[in-house]
Amino acid sequence: MEVSLREINRIEIDEIDALNDKAYLARASDPSYARELTNEVLERAQRTNYQKGIGQAIRTLAAIEAKINPAEAYVLANQAIAILEEEDDKNAVASALMTVFCYYHHIGWYEESLKVLQSAYELATTSANRYVAVIALYNMGVNSEERKDLTAAIHYYALAAEESKDGVNESVHWMSKNALAKLESMQDSDPRWIAELREAQRQLLALQNISAACDSHTSLALLFSDRGLYREAILEMRRGRQLAAKHNQAPTISAMLLDLGEIYIKYGKYQSALRTYKRSYSYAQATGYAMSECRSLERMAWAEQELGLYKRSLAHLYQHIKLKERLMSEQSENRLKDLQTFHKLEMVQAEATLARQKNDELASINSELQNSLEQQARLQKELMRIASTDDLTGAVNRRQLINDGTLEMERFRHVGAPFVVTILDVDFFKRINDTYGHAAGDEVLRRLTKCCKDHLRKFDVFGRLGGEEFCVLHHDTDLNGAVVAVKRLMQSISEIFVSDVIGDTPLTVSMGLSQVRSSNDSFYDVLHDADMALYEAKNAGRNTFKICKSRYLEAA
Repeated sequence: MEVSLREINRIEIDEIDALNDKAYLARASDPSYARELTNEVLERAQRTNYQKGIGQAIRTLAAIEAKINPAEAYVLANQAIAILEEEDDKNAVASALMTVFCYYHHIGWYEESLKVLQSAYELATTSANRYVAVIALYNMGVNSEERKDLTAAIHYYALAAEESKDGVNESVHWMSKNALAKLESMQDSDPRWIAELREAQRQLLALQNISAACDSHTSLALLFSDRGLYREAILEMRRGRQLAAKHNQAPTISAMLLDLGEIYIKYGKYQSALRTYKRSYSYAQATGYAMSECRSLERMAWAEQELGLYKRSLAHLYQHIKLKERLMSEQSENRLKDLQTFHKLEMVQAEATLARQKNDELASINSELQNSLEQQARLQKELMRIASTDDLTGAVNRRQLINDGTLEMERFRHVGAPFVVTILDVDFFKRINDTYGHAAGDEVLRRLTKCCKDHLRKFDVFGRLGGEEFCVLHHDTDLNGAVVAVKRLMQSISEIFVSDVIGDTPLTVSMGLSQVRSSNDSFYDVLHDADMALYEAKNAGRNTFKICKSRYLEAA
């Protein structure tokens, strides 16, 4: 009996689809086998020009790479999405979006990663793909936990556990049960949570989900640590690392060693913590797991600082900052390039703005590390030089403001990302000092700083220029957005409680705003324009703000 060419192609396509499904399901339990199988599928799909099969194979490769090389996984996922959208394969697009989520989550872009999860959940629900839908729910729990919204995290984990039972997705079911037990154990000391974590661990191991089983070991170890059972915690982490080593999961070992280091810190064993962070660093280097490498360097520097090893601490801190800067730059550049290839123009613009918005996270991390090191009485002079915060108020100092502003200016020149500078000055501050003393004036400045930082976005920069003069860098914001923020600040400042310090004397401020323009030669020009607007506000009677849109001032 003869078989037609069409029937041969149909048989080949059916086989490719079946192998793709098999490889995708094996990605967690046996990533090496899944990779080998996927490469075979990709070759067959390319040979027959079966685009849907190609897209699904690339999707699986992205999922395998997600924990090993998130940046590479992100590139593969976008390639898969571009192909699968053309083929209208909503199921596979939804699963590919999980890898995009992993990348965003990995580099701390939590708001964007939540949007990706919501899109994936909608696609999976629309196409009746419960397997992927429950993965999205579980990851919403992970996202909420990272954002410290434990109520939402418990809600999503409970939903994922319920929706994934009865064979829908056994791995997600027990991962969700594990996460729920971990969070619930933080709220009460009932010993049943230990039993539930053990059961989740046993089930995940039976499912050959080694990475999740290791996470369960970590959850149990952290629970023991929180309850002061440090020896039990260390033993549990050792068991988890042995399991990861048995299955050649070096990235998992690196992450577990970081958690073990934190347990040693709580236990008061700083030398052991330092050795553990160094081991984590070695594992991360060996696997090219750069984000874990970066985090290990940071924790090594902190532990060395606590042990008085200031020279080594300084060297590792600089190494951490340099690596973090490179990672942020590479991630932003790779992401922008991919988006320009695979997305519409408006999507490119939106995503590029987010990438640049997150780049200033490096400045925030540096400030936190520098401020911590500055507190050490015997820290070397070179370490003090990199300090970036104002001693009195805790705001960033003038040097750091200039650095951040210069970076913003570079982003504006390269990609046109807008920003606004606001300078604010406390009205009649000399009178406060002369009447109530400098201690009272200092307290007023501290309360003013706290109020402003509480009412600005976390990625805006608030710093002290000197004396009673402060500055705000409104990132990725035009004048309309900055005016809204300034009005909110003026209202909040007027409500600061200071009567215990300066009696009935009112606390008001004057402000000047300036948006960056293409004619500005440097950040100092923008700062100067804002300063001009501030003087106008002072001349207008104080307790107001003025805007400098060009060389001509406009009334607020």
